[in-house]
Amino acid sequence: MDNRFFKQPILNSPYECPSRQWELDDTVMAWIIARQTINAARRAQSRRFTRGFLVVTPGIAIKDRLRALQPDDPDSYYASRELVPGDLLEEVNRAKIVITNMIDAVAGAAV
Repeated sequence: MDNRFFKQPILNSPYECPSRQWELDDTVMAWIIARQTINAARRAQSRRFTRGFLVVTPGIAIKDRLRALQPDDPDSYYASRELVPGDLLEEVNRAKIVITNMIDAVAGAAV
């Protein structure tokens, strides 16, 4: 495929090729979680922001990969991809994130 879109980085992404699109998607999810959590911590009275998140994945392999969305994970995206300045990492640690796969979510709902 000869398309210049595939020959350039996406949105200043550290990834050189969109063939690893899932990495960009994971980064965007982490950024949304971080932004919502920090805003929720700073504006506790506002109902516009949350620090609770439910991530439902289609399979177990993806669920395992997304564990890096947890702020306390050693490979956490927030620090490793520098999504959040160091002084705000403590606020991101307040996030409550549940990551489950579709099978577990459906089985849990049937109980």
